[in-house]
Formats: sequence, C-alpha cells, structure tokens
Amino acid sequence: MAAPVLDRLIPMEDYLRTSYEPECEYINGVLVPKEMPKLNHALLQRLLMALLEMDRVRLGISYFAELRIRMAEGWFRVPDIAIFEGPVREQIPTRAPAVTIEILSDSESFSALRAKVRDHLASGVRLVIIPDPTDKTVVIADAAGLRTIPSPQIVRVQLKKGELAIDFDNLFAQMEAELNAPDEA
Repeated sequence: MAAPVLDRLIPMEDYLRTSYEPECEYINGVLVPKEMPKLNHALLQRLLMALLEMDRVRLGISYFAELRIRMAEGWFRVPDIAIFEGPVREQIPTRAPAVTIEILSDSESFSALRAKVRDHLASGVRLVIIPDPTDKTVVIADAAGLRTIPSPQIVRVQLKKGELAIDFDNLFAQMEAELNAPDEA
C-alpha cells in the first residue's frame, strides 16, 4: 500500500489502480486521507454490518464497508458503509447508493463532514446517516437538510422492497455492553 501523496495532483488513473494506507478519497486530483478508525468507530461499524446482513435478503440490498464510489467525474468518496438497492457488479460503482453511513471520527472537522454529505447527496444518495459513537447521537442528512434524531434514535428508510430500521439506541447499548464486558481469563 502506498502512502498518500498530498503535495501534488494525482491523475485519476493512478488513484484507481493504487491502494493507500490510510485509504484516501479523491477530489479533483487531490488525495484526502480518511481518518483511521478507533475502537468505538470500528465496533459500531461491525454492529451496523451485522444488522444489515440480517436484512440483506429481505430488502434486496447490497452493502459494503470502505468501498470507493464515483460520486461525479473526478470525485471518489469512500463511505464507512454504502447501502445499495439490488446487486452491485462494478468494482468501483458509478451509481449512487441509496444510503451511506459516515461514522463520526473524533478528529473529523465539521467542514470536512459537510463536504462529504454534500457530495453524497449531490451524487444521488437519498439519505446520509451520521452516528457519533462517542456522544451516542445520530444526525441524518437528506434533501430537507441536516437534523438530529431524537430518542428513541431509530432511523427508518423506505426502500423498494421494504423498510430498513436501524435502532441506534440498541446499537449504542450493544457497544457499551461489549466495551464494558469483563475480561475473559
């Protein structure tokens, strides 16, 4: 894996054939390194993936962690989780996911997050879910704007084959239980 080159423009073809550590997004020739996740982020991502797997067949969805997605010409984002309706066959999808999940990282700036959300929505993503595993809050973004989900923190998304319901109160409780479980001897 190559280290990101941040001091010069990178041709799109080079970006597409290179793996970076940490993974990078690509915005008009500029590499934007993704934040390296900490335990809370990684744990919430794992729990979300397990939840999505339980609904995968029923809802006819495909979901992926850290998949490069072409948002527009010369713009590639790497959502924490991308949820597509139906199968995905392209190695780097050019169609928008129905939903993306961007788990808030401790060091991520609000302006960087807003730029991601704007790109996701502009590409056709219907809903961006932004859970904060530290504060145990959830913000969603769609065509109506940004808003915080009140308790109970359940995000409901109507898809072609049914409703996807993500109970973040339950996921946050599972996180806490796992983080506070006694060590096994």
